Amino acid sequence: MKRTTQWLAMLVTGSLGFALAGCGTRDTAGTSLLGRGIVAINELQPSNQDVIVDEFDEADDWVEIYNPGSDDVDLEGYFVSDDRNEPTKFQLTDEATVPAGEFLLLWADNTPEQGPLHLSFGLSASKGESFVLTSPDGQLVDAVDFGVPDGEQSFARFPDGTGDFAWCSEPTPNAPNGDACGEP
Repeated sequence: MKRTTQWLAMLVTGSLGFALAGCGTRDTAGTSLLGRGIVAINELQPSNQDVIVDEFDEADDWVEIYNPGSDDVDLEGYFVSDDRNEPTKFQLTDEATVPAGEFLLLWADNTPEQGPLHLSFGLSASKGESFVLTSPDGQLVDAVDFGVPDGEQSFARFPDGTGDFAWCSEPTPNAPNGDACGEP
């Protein structure tokens, strides 16, 4: 009951802050404005070796954005970054649309010349860092800090879009996060 009351209080104030967990340890922190009907960072993989490949047959780092709503969300003009101090590092184009109830993969491969969903930075698997999503007017939409993965783990929310983050042994790009990403 207390947990539900706290959640409702955060929802009413429009400030949803989620504590992020990594396999049972609270080694990360992040925020989400999903309560305002906006998309959320749902999963990322800073050490992709063979889980999924892009259209160039390259196994690059990736970030999954989730849209829990019933309408498509156009992220044209939104910014993404791997640095909370530089949140406008890369601006998304009109090809960054997240269909209703679906996912969008962004390739964090430092090769923007490969297309509009290929970012100008990668994700650090050796030291961990942040991933930040910012609106065109500079408002923080969502952010997550992650540590160092153990092999090809992903860092994902469970349940999708609203849960705590945990390291997952079975990455699920472009699909709902499963029990491997559940509570430890």
